[in-house]
Amino acid sequence: MDGGKFDGYDLERFHSLLAEELGLSADELETWMEEERERVDEDGQLIGHAVTFNPDMPFDLRARVRGMAGEYVAHTGIIQLDS
Repeated sequence: MDGGKFDGYDLERFHSLLAEELGLSADELETWMEEERERVDEDGQLIGHAVTFNPDMPFDLRARVRGMAGEYVAHTGIIQLDS
């Protein structure tokens, strides 16, 4: 899910910040996230992240997610680890 770009602590911190950005708890994100990938613009610059959720995710939980860009996909801005 991280393509080897994080060590264990950084990945945990990233997921915590990602969950916060989406309006979920870290446990909810861990349970329902299928994939996270970086979103880049035409110039290859990072503009945020796309999170794909499991189709079995309850509707009421999906309805709470900020940044939904489809039925099972949400977009975030850039997640800064070093703030």
